[in-house]
Amino acid sequence: MIDILDLLSAIGGLGGLALIISVAYWLGRKFSEIDKRFEKIDERFKHIEKRFKQIDGRFKQVDERFGQIDERFEKIENRLNRIEDNLSELNLRVEKIEHRLGHVEQRLYETTYKLDKLDSKVTRFTRAIRSINEFMIDSLSLEGAIKVESATIIKKEVYRILALVESNPLTRYEKQRLKELLDKDTLTYEEAEELYKIADKIVEEYGEYLEAWKLLWYARMWMGINIRKMAEEKKKEKLWSIS
Repeated sequence: MIDILDLLSAIGGLGGLALIISVAYWLGRKFSEIDKRFEKIDERFKHIEKRFKQIDGRFKQVDERFGQIDERFEKIENRLNRIEDNLSELNLRVEKIEHRLGHVEQRLYETTYKLDKLDSKVTRFTRAIRSINEFMIDSLSLEGAIKVESATIIKKEVYRILALVESNPLTRYEKQRLKELLDKDTLTYEEAEELYKIADKIVEEYGEYLEAWKLLWYARMWMGINIRKMAEEKKKEKLWSIS
């Protein structure tokens, strides 16, 4: 074993001992500083680990929120899919309805066309019957078969027409004039012609009523009676001039 005195002698006595103590003290302080720095580094690492844990926690929260968002999107997509399915079904129904409406419209068009043709035929037939009646009345009047007495008989039934023409199609003047003409016992040709024009408007509006036609025939009878009367007067004048 090395004796302490021999060691001190080797180093240089007390001066060497002081040097050794100084070096040892310096080294102790350095190691202490190094330890403190390592402690600080450890604390920093702990702080960093804590921060990482917080970040991990936030990432978990974000993941959870993304999961919730994904669930919501799935629900929305499911709803949209159901809505699209419903819309597709509705579109099919609408197409079927439109198809059926197209058939209905076509049938209505065809029916309307047929009714228009029928109405046109009825109108032509009515005009033909009217022309025939007027021709017969004119012919009978000119031949003297229809006399004033016959017109008077029809006149009693013609009065019923006044109840039909309270609103349309006559003007206020025409209504008043109709009443005045019917109140007369006899009509001149001009008055009969005026009554005929009024009767013509009434037949166009109320042709389904027999009274309207009787008024037309009544006016026509007086027109024929006056024409025959004027023809007879001309004949008499001609005979008087010859004699």
